Amino acid sequence: MSLVPIFSPTDGRTRRPGDVLEVAPGSLADVAGIRPGDCLLSINGYVIRDPIDYRFYSSDDRLLILVRRGEDTRRIVVRKHPDHDLGLALPELTLEDIAECNNHCPFCFVTQLPKGMRHTLHIKDDDYRFSFLNASFVTLTNLSEGDWDRIGQQHLSPLYISVHSSNTELRRKLLGNRSAPNILEQIDRLIALGIAVHTQLVLCPGINDTDDLHSTLRDLLQRYPMVRTVAAVPVGLTKVRTERTASSKNPLRRFMPAEAARVLREIRPYQRENTRRLGEPVVYLSDEFYLLARARVPSRSHYGDLSQLENGVGLVRMMLDAWQGVRRLLPVALAEPRHLTLVCGTLIHPILAELVQRLNTVENLQVDLIPVKNRLFGHEVTVSGLLAGEDVLDRLGEEQLGDTVVLPRIMFDRSGTMTLDDLTLNAMQTRLGRKVVLVDGVRDLGRLVA
Repeated sequence: MSLVPIFSPTDGRTRRPGDVLEVAPGSLADVAGIRPGDCLLSINGYVIRDPIDYRFYSSDDRLLILVRRGEDTRRIVVRKHPDHDLGLALPELTLEDIAECNNHCPFCFVTQLPKGMRHTLHIKDDDYRFSFLNASFVTLTNLSEGDWDRIGQQHLSPLYISVHSSNTELRRKLLGNRSAPNILEQIDRLIALGIAVHTQLVLCPGINDTDDLHSTLRDLLQRYPMVRTVAAVPVGLTKVRTERTASSKNPLRRFMPAEAARVLREIRPYQRENTRRLGEPVVYLSDEFYLLARARVPSRSHYGDLSQLENGVGLVRMMLDAWQGVRRLLPVALAEPRHLTLVCGTLIHPILAELVQRLNTVENLQVDLIPVKNRLFGHEVTVSGLLAGEDVLDRLGEEQLGDTVVLPRIMFDRSGTMTLDDLTLNAMQTRLGRKVVLVDGVRDLGRLVA
């Protein structure tokens, strides 16, 4: 489930799934006379319900397209190569379309949000279509037979599945859903349809991180290569908690550094054996485990095609490798003095501190690194992507700021304009009285000092 909504707002207007928002100049659709404002009704007799339908049905080499313009309906025939796109931009899925989660996971981040946050953050999406389109993880607990038919017919592969445990009873506890289906049977059904899957295990100390972890890994690895990857991530908990627990004897809590180090030790034999036999680790740990354990992050070759990068698997390695390129291009000195104030979450602070130390060897450059504790969600939430604007402003109010404040782009929404607590970038810039720059990574940071 994704905290950041991956649907488009309706902005008060009723949009139909086939509404044509844009037509690429010179595209097949442009040549055929389709214009923005038209409505794509069907392709080869199939009604367009969402972007997946458009992508799937427009991949044929001969298309009979029904388009409505005002009160008129037009029939258009297009011949094309199956790999060529028509060139239409249609609306993304909206709030009205989303399939919401029917689970009650005790570690669900949405239920741990503070009161008063905007409505869209409280949407519990568990939609297989988003899994296919955006690599978001779903539980498969709300699929209808029609959904299964569509997954097979349109070959929606790969899908990203939250497994947590292959033990049905334990998984039901972790999902807060007494009727959750057997996940191995569901994965086998997907495999029979030719659908590959990437999986994740949210590990909870004392609950599914020891014996159950090993049995789950064995069950999933037996299904390789259709189970392409398994990623273990530590449970995330905010200060806003419900009374639900995964076990009365083992209430949910965060991993301690020694426990994170133990998980690393238990996973490594699988990674070594898989690499020897299969040429890839298959089982991965999120960066947070390495940072918690103060362990060395694996090399780039360890992460293969980075298929779980959005799940926090390999991001630190990508940053460190990018830094090697940046540091080689750093100037000996700047022509004029420059003072940057760089903000981050507390988890990544030790890694960034080493990089900033090198930046401060550049003559006329001063970079101050300011770790910000998360008061909105609680101090146990340590990642930069969940920093709140007010927490950043309060922390920076204690500092002598540089001429430019550098914030992580990931703490803002997709448009780069608003924080989780609804502060705009312009508002933060006004209150700080400084220029504010957003950076996506160390390359952006390097360009600031080049």
